[in-house]
Amino acid sequence: MVSFSLHPFMTQNMKYLFFTTGGILMAFSAFFACQNPSEPKERVLYYKDSKAVMRRYFTINDKIEGEMTEYYEDGKIKLVRHFKNGQEDGTNRLFYPDGKLKETQWFVAGLKQGGDTLFYPTGKPQFIVTFKDGKKDGLLQKWTPEGSLFFEAVYDKDSLKAVTTINKSADLKPAQ
Repeated sequence: MVSFSLHPFMTQNMKYLFFTTGGILMAFSAFFACQNPSEPKERVLYYKDSKAVMRRYFTINDKIEGEMTEYYEDGKIKLVRHFKNGQEDGTNRLFYPDGKLKETQWFVAGLKQGGDTLFYPTGKPQFIVTFKDGKKDGLLQKWTPEGSLFFEAVYDKDSLKAVTTINKSADLKPAQ
């Protein structure tokens, strides 16, 4: 198990957070210190070696608010998440390193709601699963990389109720 130590350091109007494990610097974050906690504060986390931005978001009253963006080390967007009062709320999108959409998720007040879709690198859907109040509830569908429906499952409050195999001869490959 890897554990991280947090080492805060503050200058006049800039606050730095250093994350270490075993005495090795893993990442650091820098942000401007504001006097009014109800004003948005930008938070930025950097990659250790390249100093490229790893994550950028805002807080209000020490709760994440609005859009949080995570980046690959080359600067391309990896993940866009939305928050309201410190809880995920809205559409989240995860991207492959080449910029293609990998997954969409829907949240309301911190719980998954509605459809969660995972895509193959080709852009074709791999999985679609429906959530209600953070639990699988309804239809789950799985497709082959070629786009053929492989199976369907039905969930009720995270409990698997039925599975129907549509294409038993499919050659399934995991998403990258």
